[in-house]
Amino acid sequence: MSERGQPTIRELQLRAERALSSGRRADIERALIDLAREAPVGSDSAIFAHRHLAELHLEDNPWRAALHLRRAIDAGHPRHGDVLHALMGLCQALLGNYAYAARCYRRALGFAPGTPWYHHNLGHLLDVGLDDLVGAEQHLRVAYEQEPLHDEVVASLAHCLARRGKLVEALVLAREAVALAPRHKEHRSLQEWIEQGAPAKRPRAVKGVMGRVGSVADGAIDDAVEDMSGCEDEFTESVAALLVDQMIAGGFDPDDINCARDVLDDYIGLRDAVGRPDVLAAAVEYTVSQLRGLGLSQQNIADRYGVTRGAVGHRSRDIRTTLSLSPYTP
Repeated sequence: MSERGQPTIRELQLRAERALSSGRRADIERALIDLAREAPVGSDSAIFAHRHLAELHLEDNPWRAALHLRRAIDAGHPRHGDVLHALMGLCQALLGNYAYAARCYRRALGFAPGTPWYHHNLGHLLDVGLDDLVGAEQHLRVAYEQEPLHDEVVASLAHCLARRGKLVEALVLAREAVALAPRHKEHRSLQEWIEQGAPAKRPRAVKGVMGRVGSVADGAIDDAVEDMSGCEDEFTESVAALLVDQMIAGGFDPDDINCARDVLDDYIGLRDAVGRPDVLAAAVEYTVSQLRGLGLSQQNIADRYGVTRGAVGHRSRDIRTTLSLSPYTP
């Protein structure tokens, strides 16, 4: 105890570790929240608390998990970098932000380039979410070379190869996946799809396990990505990824960010030329701030994106004119 009778940071962390060992969710969350509240920002104890709070909420509230991860990532500790970025990738995949999720897994690989699960998850996102089959195959082959007996890795590579037209190798791998996990219905569906010549409409049952991220328990999340064939083009996704990243860092709530994504999609759909990605993202955020009465200044937003206030104002006016928007429109 401290001189004032309050528990020290070390005592709070020990309490959190004991709660994690007990497995009782209410005790775990209470102890981790106490630690996160008292630990110095950016300290190992704060990172510990926010990381485990993120893992706790990953399935039921990926948005809340992402906010905890952002606080941990902002501390910039390289020792924790790969797992934190991989967890953020999983959160963003669950939220449907596939380009952002792929960026997170690339960052995780920058810290731990040999981790097969990061290669698998990135490859699966590139295949099923972003239609980058060449990049997907590269990462999935790395994962397969290191984990040739993991049925999900084998199945993901088979799926990608089938989409690339490499049906002979894909069928061999699909049969391997079925042999490795005979009760896995999705693997059997995958095999049947390939035997039919891999028609363009893929079976919805083809899924990927996205939960193998560093020290996170195997199978923590199943079905994180399913039938993500309707992806946006590369430019839209690059703007959306920047926009979501900045708005998460700025503490916006999910409704604000969903509104921003809608504004972005509608505007790009009506405009042939939309300018620089960073200016567009900043202008969308400023427009949403006006629409929802959030009171953020144009200069503050411009500074965060590294662009000029004038550019943000000009693009925001064009967004409002194009979409017939007025400030404080609900």
